[in-house]
Amino acid sequence: MTTRIDDNVLSVLGNPLSAITASPLLGAFVWPALFSAGAACVAIPVLIHILARRRYRRVRWAAIEFLLEAQRRNQRRVQLEELILLALRCLAVFCVAMFVSRYFIPPEGVGGALARAARVEHILILDDSLSTGYRVDEATTVFDRARRSVIAALRTADPEIDAATVILPSRLDDPLVASVTPSPDQIETVEARLATLAPTQETYDAGAVIAAVREFLDTRPDALNVVLHVVSDFQANAWIDRSRSGADGREGAATRRTEAGIFHALRDWAGSERSLRVVCVNVGSPQAVNRGVHDPAILSGIPVVGTEVRVKSSVFSVGAGAEEATELTATIGEALTFTQAIGAISAGSSLTAETEVAFPSAGEESVRLSLPSDRLEADDAAYLAARVFNAVRILIVNGEPDSDPFLDEVHLLATALRPSGNVFSGYEATIVSASEFEETRLTDFHAVILANVPSISDRAAQELTEQVRGGGGLILFLGDQVDEDAYNRLFFAEGGGILPARLGEREIAADAPRGLLLTDRLHPALSRLAREGDPLGLGRVRFRGFTSCSIEAPDPGSEEDANDAEAASISGAVAKVLATYDDDARSPAIVEKRHGEGRVVLVTSSADKEWNNWADFPTYLPICLELAAYVTERAGEVRTARTGGPVEWALPADRYEAAGFVRTPAYPAQSEVSLTGAPTPDGRSIRFRLPRAESPGIYRLSVNSREAREETFLAAANVDPRESDLRPCREEELRRTFDGVPMQYVTGAQAENDEPPARRELWSFFVIAAALTLMLEQTLAWWFGRRHRATPAVAGSVR
Repeated sequence: MTTRIDDNVLSVLGNPLSAITASPLLGAFVWPALFSAGAACVAIPVLIHILARRRYRRVRWAAIEFLLEAQRRNQRRVQLEELILLALRCLAVFCVAMFVSRYFIPPEGVGGALARAARVEHILILDDSLSTGYRVDEATTVFDRARRSVIAALRTADPEIDAATVILPSRLDDPLVASVTPSPDQIETVEARLATLAPTQETYDAGAVIAAVREFLDTRPDALNVVLHVVSDFQANAWIDRSRSGADGREGAATRRTEAGIFHALRDWAGSERSLRVVCVNVGSPQAVNRGVHDPAILSGIPVVGTEVRVKSSVFSVGAGAEEATELTATIGEALTFTQAIGAISAGSSLTAETEVAFPSAGEESVRLSLPSDRLEADDAAYLAARVFNAVRILIVNGEPDSDPFLDEVHLLATALRPSGNVFSGYEATIVSASEFEETRLTDFHAVILANVPSISDRAAQELTEQVRGGGGLILFLGDQVDEDAYNRLFFAEGGGILPARLGEREIAADAPRGLLLTDRLHPALSRLAREGDPLGLGRVRFRGFTSCSIEAPDPGSEEDANDAEAASISGAVAKVLATYDDDARSPAIVEKRHGEGRVVLVTSSADKEWNNWADFPTYLPICLELAAYVTERAGEVRTARTGGPVEWALPADRYEAAGFVRTPAYPAQSEVSLTGAPTPDGRSIRFRLPRAESPGIYRLSVNSREAREETFLAAANVDPRESDLRPCREEELRRTFDGVPMQYVTGAQAENDEPPARRELWSFFVIAAALTLMLEQTLAWWFGRRHRATPAVAGSVR
């Protein structure tokens, strides 16, 4: 049963919630007013002693004069005995005062209590990241716990001399309150402001938060005693994993920067003249159960109307209760849905789910992948925005046209990409000659195929390079018309161009044709052909001619070059051989390379039957389709962003105006945001940039075309996958990140208590001390009185 005390009584006795305040003693009081009254009562024995002294009228008596000298010799001893008894009586009253006021030692000990006499700067970090939206029960979230813990921490400050600052990780440059006196009115104001806040949809960067605290302290030269309260759920991947690696999870420079620990900057700030103490308040749920879906992406290249598109996503599970099988629902636009069963996922792991969907119409479309709702709803859905086309547009440049279809360089290739009949392959092929290619606008196409083209102009080569760098695809078939030296100059550029390999001499082996060997059977362009038993007859294809080539990787001559080579290898910029011929040199047959955002595939033989008989076998059609799908996979204009980061659109500068507006997922509750596009350095595009995505969902940019027609372009923002992992770091792991900075670890339940949980009340000690003091006083009084009675009375005065 809880007993409530009237506010009038509290105003007289002192509020126990404000008990942990600065005190001249080495501790604090639950009832400060009772101690003040008790301390005043210490004077009562002194007053009694003074008032009890009787006044006499002295009469000189000659007969007793000889005894006065003996009395003067004993006077000092008698006065000392009286002072001892008086001190014991005062001490007994003082102990009673300490008992009724409930004296205690604060959690930080005697040293911390001594420091209360000086001004203390309380800095409170309130974690408002996505993970704090986890519902502990039906009515309480982790963020609710965090808010209550912040208020409880503010009440531990001295309302007279201390200062308090509340910082949110989502707005490090704008504290909620800065260096305010934590008076009851101010605490009430802070509590009201906290009640209006909600968890953001962003991640928590512990290193950035501590760096912001250091910057704040640098602006407060008068802050000599600092208590940093970190109120968080202390996710392991935020405080442990991310302190060891960069944001992308790889070891490297970010690791070296944090080897000294997250709190290294604060340790350097504290010194002999300044003190720092950190209080970590863990408000998380140790038994959290959660599932989340993340990182949606289109696997099937460019989405085309009426064709099946494979959409992949990652489903993560944490907690013993999240292992059961579930369903993943894909919603196209506002209505069309597809559902797929998801098997059991072991706790702490993830699986890749692939869902097949079909888009009903061309244009900008959105996909929402969702799981059944759980206690952390923010990561139960992931979003994808893509531009859907009526067909994948491929430009085929014919280097050796002929009126006879079977002698024409690209007839078989075009037929494979767009076969006749009712079944639509999804590709639309446009055939031009080498001379017509010079005047063709490449931005109208997703990929370009050069088939036995002798050469192109420098201007056309530059436009083609820019097209690939921006995300377009390129396939090069060689033949007897190709000028190898021109290709090396225009496209290879000493390994820095779009050509995957340096071209060499032509190899003609009409009498001993070569076979094909797959070197990367798991590559997306070849995986469907590399079946056991070779049912498609790939091993029977023979090549009578090809152009030799050499793969030249960047020369890591210096440390900087080595770093560039490593980065190129990670990004795929280094050429990779997918298939070779079965000659002694194992000459490359198919080579691929990434250049910028685009992909390039080099086939060192011809596209027609002049140098090979590939078109005679069933593998010809699928290899053409698979290569086209592979090089156009990144040309689908998929726009994604992370919550908390910017959202960007890049549109052709010659087609659209530079003014537009954005509707966020919160529209119409949130007004439209006006944007002005900025031209890219090459002048080919206009880039629109929304500085911050505050919530996951679909963002819609509306702009006018040059023909004054309003068009809308979509972009998707998703939450950081790391926020789904609610596993907390252990206390001992957390302490290792503090790099020697004093740290106190408490749970949210302890922090929310009205009275500090770790204080040591000493009332029982003072009860015993008061009893022993009174017993000692009585014993000494009896002893002193016995000695006095043993001494003959001296009558030296009369009334």
